[in-house]
Amino acid sequence: MSAELRDCRSMSDTTQIFQKKLGLHGRRTLVLGESFAPVAAALDALLIICLSIAAGILYHLIIYDDPGLVLNYLRAGLLVAIFYVTPRSFKKQYDLAEIFADPHAPRHIFYVWNFAIFCVLVIGFVAKLSDDYSRGALILFYFSGLLGLLLLRAITMAFIRRGFHSGWLASKSLLLLGTEKLIHSFRKKMSPIDYGLQIVGIKLLPEIEKGESKSHFAARFSDMLEHTVEQARKLRIDHIVLLLPWSETGAIKACREAFLKVPAATILGAEQILGRALEAGICRIGPSSGLNLVRAPLNIAETFTKRCMDLFLATIALIILAPLLLVIAVLVKLDGRGSVFFLQHRHGFNQEPFRIYKFRTMTVTENGENFNQVTENDPRVTPLGRFIRRWNIDELPQIINVLKGEMSLVGPRPHALVHNHEYQDRIALYARRHNVKPGITGWAQVNGYRGRTDTEDKMLGRVEHDLYYIDNWSIWFDVQIILMTMFSRSAFENAC
Repeated sequence: MSAELRDCRSMSDTTQIFQKKLGLHGRRTLVLGESFAPVAAALDALLIICLSIAAGILYHLIIYDDPGLVLNYLRAGLLVAIFYVTPRSFKKQYDLAEIFADPHAPRHIFYVWNFAIFCVLVIGFVAKLSDDYSRGALILFYFSGLLGLLLLRAITMAFIRRGFHSGWLASKSLLLLGTEKLIHSFRKKMSPIDYGLQIVGIKLLPEIEKGESKSHFAARFSDMLEHTVEQARKLRIDHIVLLLPWSETGAIKACREAFLKVPAATILGAEQILGRALEAGICRIGPSSGLNLVRAPLNIAETFTKRCMDLFLATIALIILAPLLLVIAVLVKLDGRGSVFFLQHRHGFNQEPFRIYKFRTMTVTENGENFNQVTENDPRVTPLGRFIRRWNIDELPQIINVLKGEMSLVGPRPHALVHNHEYQDRIALYARRHNVKPGITGWAQVNGYRGRTDTEDKMLGRVEHDLYYIDNWSIWFDVQIILMTMFSRSAFENAC
């Protein structure tokens, strides 16, 4: 790489070496850019509508020897497509970068597909239109649609990846300008070809030579920028990436002003010191701008939206589950002496203490500092308690905490006070879990971090998932976690 960059330094047109290296030899590359997302969303919508019509016609031909009402199948497919494509578009899951960067995409497709079908079923029930689309056709549509969407994504990824590696397809074209060390680091860490980032040019910043005057160096620097501007125009660059230390404010300012003449985005590469904040964004503070290193707690609109969802779903859940809660309460009372509910102090939002409600599952009611976590085959756990803990039923009374505003349906699970005191000094950013309300379920729990945290590694894994949730919160993320809590096997693992 160093030899390659030294060759670039001596060439008047740095593009030539990369065309030769990538094997393009003047072949025109199709750069997808931002146009891919709407195309991908449209393909999903079209597939859903076509499969809805096909499922309806096929089912009715087989069962009734008649194609049925095609307009009803079209209408149902259109509604499902809207409820499927809209949340995925809002979460930018159709962006080209997300398609290759998200390892959980099939899982997301599954949950959003279930969400879309559920929404349409509710609309059909409320509007009394459910009889227009037979149950058999719906089942056929559900499974063929899910399989079709997963298959379409796999085919799309294979097609695009092949295009990236053969060189005739790219997501963006880049021109890199900076120091040799940072350019080398960028290419090594990014693996540009895997993401379709076509590097069509590299420019090394000139270094001041021994005995050279500042004015002469400034003239050479200016000439280099003018040459780069002309090169970027000819190559129709999408992005110019500046890879130089942020302390070089003069060079950064000069580059920015020079590249204002080019219809391309100019991006300042992140400093290594940012660490976890590589996805930090620019925020406005009055008339000035700053780098948002840490996401603030939910704003007023987000808090209001999350609270409305909590109240709506918790109220419905309490009404639906009332008979089950009553039966469990009676069984707990009959299972042994003691109260029905186990009340324990926990820390909530902003580390404010509250009392959490749970069904009593043990023969003891330890609280405060005198608390020992449940172990496998713990003799303190009652036979009924073992069953309801296995299926998370003991957590259901926390719906009351949600209605009181002390908890949310989704959020970091609140730990016993003794654990907070133990880990907040041992695990960095542990206390940041309290920047949002604790939840009945959370991202950590549906990924298997449930039950006893008897080692620091287990607690560290739980905290990392909680912080990921805080940094990536959205309503759709909450819906995904709720669905995973109900249907995912990992949400019921590690119970004791």
